[in-house]
Order: sequence, then structure tokens, then C-alpha cells
Amino acid sequence: MKRIVCLAPLLALLAACTTPPNGAPVAGGAAATPPAQAGAMPPPPSAPVPSADMAHSQVGKAEVMKVLTETMKPWWSPVQQGLMLYLGYYSAASAMCDTLEIDKAKVDTLVRTKFLQPQGSRPKSKGPATPSELGFRKDVFLMHLGMVTGAVMGSHRADIPGFCADATALKVKVPGASNLFKTN
Repeated sequence: MKRIVCLAPLLALLAACTTPPNGAPVAGGAAATPPAQAGAMPPPPSAPVPSADMAHSQVGKAEVMKVLTETMKPWWSPVQQGLMLYLGYYSAASAMCDTLEIDKAKVDTLVRTKFLQPQGSRPKSKGPATPSELGFRKDVFLMHLGMVTGAVMGSHRADIPGFCADATALKVKVPGASNLFKTN
């Protein structure tokens, strides 16, 4: 239960830091109802059954990271993609490891400055992002963070104690603002 509960504060923080100041819903934004579809969509193909050796396969992990970065490429710069992988690792570690907790203030600062208000995201002549654009950007961010976090969790499911030991070591090795774990 702790694993699920750990992600709730992170998602609440992300939602709170991107909600318009007056709390009003964004008209025509990403939360708008999609247009009605003309016909019924066929069901998605079934997922392949995972094999026991997939968890230990570096080729499998590399393929997953390649798919993730290709999926994020239209939306985020290479630096932002790296930061997304970084956030996903910390999110997965806080969800999977009982002794680790994300520092919400550090994550809030990172998300606001690097994803939701990046420099050069709009031509200067157009001014700041509209609430609709910001809402859509937030939705894309949350979707990609969820994908990356899930991929990191899945790639470490075979050795959770080892993953937690490595993540706990980062708490000591990585200094200052680069460490997204609470240190006290």
C-alpha cells in the first residue's frame, strides 16, 4: 500500500503547481471532452507474455528506454528527456522503497522551471503560454512521467532490495539540489 500512497503526494504536487490561480477549469484545454468517434475502435492487441529472463535482460531495458525517448522526442528536448528519466527513477524509488521519500519542494522547482515554463517554448512575439497550453503541457508531462516511472519500476521488479540499496546510496552520493530525496 505504501508504494501507491507514495505516488499520490507527487501527483498532487504536480497538479497543484500547474492549476490556474483561480482554480477554474481550462476551456478547450487537454481536459476538454474528445470529439465523438465515428465508429467503434477495435480492441488493442494483447500484450506478449513476459518471460522470466526479461527482467535481467539489458537488451530489453535498452529497448524500453529507446521507446520511451522516441515517444518523448516530439514533446521534450534531449535535456528534458534526461530530466524525465531522472524524475522517473526517483519516483519509482520512492514508490518501491520504504525508506525513501521525494523532496516535494525540489521536484516542484524542477518541474516548474524545466517543463512547465521552459525558455523558448513559445515565440517571444506570442508572450507567455496560455492556460490552455499550460494545461496541455502538464497533461503530456504527467503522461510521460507515468510511463517512465512504470518502466523503471518494471525493469527493477526482479531485485527490489538491490534497487532500493542503489537508490539509498544515491541519497548520500548525490549532493544538494540534484538529490530529489528528502535527506532528513
